[in-house]
Parts: sequence; structure tokens; C-alpha cells
Amino acid sequence: MKVIYFVIAVLVLMGCKTTDSAAPVAATPARPATATAPDAIVYRTSGDYAALVPVTLDSRGEIASYPAVSDIKHSRRPLALAEGYLLDRRGIGLHVAFTSYTYDEYAALAGTPSRAQLRERIVARSPLTAMYRLPMSVAQAEADTAAVNALIRAGFPGCEPLLPALSELE
Repeated sequence: MKVIYFVIAVLVLMGCKTTDSAAPVAATPARPATATAPDAIVYRTSGDYAALVPVTLDSRGEIASYPAVSDIKHSRRPLALAEGYLLDRRGIGLHVAFTSYTYDEYAALAGTPSRAQLRERIVARSPLTAMYRLPMSVAQAEADTAAVNALIRAGFPGCEPLLPALSELE
């Protein structure tokens, strides 16, 4: 129990800082300490790619990472939410691309395709239109989709936008 109090005290102290500016520092929304649970990410795409297997691209547009066939399970598919948003349960990022493989097709393959095979199957590069980090874990978001939908409908208060504005990309 003492260890827990010590860890909490260290985290509180790490969050404190001084500033030379007289301007007030904006408070950030409190998040539960979840060392083992990643923050939930919701995203929206320019097309209907929810059933398609994603891959991650590097800065040159080449495939940097992709799932093994054994990684593709029903529980890892994105979960549909309000206003066309999806809850990420696979671990996508800003540099996601979608292949033409559906989750079912990919899971049924005898072996994991090569990067070259996957490159040929890419149907959408840069498909994200919005992406937010929520102040809860993936497990919490899965358990309370009503709360996630309320955040979406309210315009994502207390959430971190992850996708740069289109003007920043030009």
C-alpha cells in the first residue's frame, strides 16, 4: 500500500512545474493512472474501411508494420460509434493505410502476407479525417460506449485531437 501512495506522490510532483510567465496555465483534464491500459483512440475515415485490415506506413509511404494473421481477431475490429466514428481496437496511428483484405479474409490466410503482397492490396492511403485520444482506456470505452458517444456529440471536450488540421498538412 505504501508503494501505491509513493507512486501517486511522485506522479503529482512530476506534474508540478513553475513558469516564468504570469499567464495562467490551462488545466488539463484528469485521467485515471493506467500504466498498462492504453488511452482509447477514436477516428473517422474518408470511406467505409471498418472491415478492412490496416497497416502502418513510414514517412516514405512504405509499410512499416502490419499484423500477423494470428493477430486478427473479432475483438480487435474497430467498434462503430456515433457520427461515423470508430473506436480503435487494433492500434492504428496517423500513418495508417487500409488493405483490401477484410478481417475474415486475412484471418483465413494460411500465412501472413509479405510487405510486397500487402503493398499491392492497399486501397486507401491517408484515409483519416479525424482522430482523438479520449480521457479513458480502451477497456473503459468498450464498456461504456454511451459515454464515448456523448463525448463525440459534445465535440470532444477534454479529448486530445491527434490529426493535424488540413492547413498544417499543406
